Amino acid sequence: MCYTDLAINKNLDIIKLHLNFLFVILKYHQYNYRKLRSYGGSDMKFKNPMLVVTDIEKSVEFYKKVFGLHVIMDFGANKTLTGGLALQTVETYKDFIGTNDISFGGNNFEIYFEEDDFDKFADRLKEYDIEYVHPIIEHSWGQRVVRFYDPDKHIVEVGENMKIVCKRFLDSGMTPEQVAEFMNVPMKFIKACMR
Repeated sequence: MCYTDLAINKNLDIIKLHLNFLFVILKYHQYNYRKLRSYGGSDMKFKNPMLVVTDIEKSVEFYKKVFGLHVIMDFGANKTLTGGLALQTVETYKDFIGTNDISFGGNNFEIYFEEDDFDKFADRLKEYDIEYVHPIIEHSWGQRVVRFYDPDKHIVEVGENMKIVCKRFLDSGMTPEQVAEFMNVPMKFIKACMR
């Protein structure tokens, strides 16, 4: 055998090894898929919330200015922003669903964000021409939130990060049990916040 034949044989052995490895991986995933299906599970995954918008560029600019989100996928009439929020033009959505009956401002759902530095965000929000659903309120579990509309009257809620709310109560002298009861959360959540 010459040198090139040895190199070819070595490469063939490496390819065979890789193919065997891929076969094992495929069998493993096939087994897990069957196992999942046998438990009534599904391989379906939730991907993105999608908002129908009248002016996609205006909405992109709003979510960029207010939340710092950027376009990560641009399909023209559909844009996906960092975090997974998708925007779809109203014209194309009407075609998708086969009706012109699209309503905005229904006050029947919201998109929700949590913010570590809630006070700083609330101050920054004052810089924008925002229509508020309500000013900052504190819920019974101690979390401060604000709700406002995006350009198409979709409700956006921004709340304090719940871990920070928990830590605030712990730092005030409340016991973990008292915090769990007050916030109506499991002790497991409180313990995770204490780490």
